[in-house]
Amino acid sequence: DLWSFKLPIFSLLLVFHSGVATIGAQDLPAEVLRYADTVLHNGQVMTMDRDQPPITIVEAVALRDGRVLAVGGNDRILTMAGPDTLRVDLAGKTVIPGVIDTHSHPNTYALRHYQDEYLPIYLKYLEENQVRFVTVRWDSKETALADFKRVAENLPPGYWIYSTGRLVPTTLYDIKKEDLDQVVPDHPLYVMLGNAMFGLANSKMLDIVVERYGDNLTGLVKDAEGELTGQLLGAAGTVIDQEVIPNAPPEVLAPFLKRELEEWVAMGITTLSTRLQGNEISAY
Repeated sequence: DLWSFKLPIFSLLLVFHSGVATIGAQDLPAEVLRYADTVLHNGQVMTMDRDQPPITIVEAVALRDGRVLAVGGNDRILTMAGPDTLRVDLAGKTVIPGVIDTHSHPNTYALRHYQDEYLPIYLKYLEENQVRFVTVRWDSKETALADFKRVAENLPPGYWIYSTGRLVPTTLYDIKKEDLDQVVPDHPLYVMLGNAMFGLANSKMLDIVVERYGDNLTGLVKDAEGELTGQLLGAAGTVIDQEVIPNAPPEVLAPFLKRELEEWVAMGITTLSTRLQGNEISAY
């Protein structure tokens, strides 16, 4: 009974109103603190609620600060729109959450998609670090070795030779370090094919690798006598390609990775799982 306090009703109302105002400012739901930035309405919004399988479909969704503010019917969600809110009439169209890709390689896709722009920058960077990138003919063992020989004969002292390819030609299995040493005796040489799952190195390059990692690095192929053959499998090729050969700096990679990821977002892919090496992580 309010009157039992024997206080003027005006005072009671002031205290009560002040209390509501104070509590309300602290406990207002997040939805009413500020209008939504965007409201999508009149559609089929698939919320994918994990506690309501398989799929819950509502009419509208409100977005604020890049996050979902609320989902529900048109009437409720439209009340969250203010004078500056972007209202999008879906006209019955469907909205889904971002797609999750659990196994992709946008880092390598980016360099392939924008190769014409990226490759000249990377080749210049290699040259600045005294690494000559070469393309050779893999028609036969003889043509490949002839191409390496021609490059080595015109290469300044101190340079390395680096070559890559998409596939693993059968002729590579016939090439050993002795073959490479004969045509490239004075320059470290490394050939990477595929995703660094197979490679070749001459004695000069093997000396660098063994000095850094020892001769028991996984993937360094040895003959029956325990001698390195110059062939590389798995981890050894990956280590050389990612740690020995100079990698493009993050500031070179970043613009291409950004463009690639923007294309993915445009396709609705907002989350992905991949593997990245150090310079790629920094670029990201």
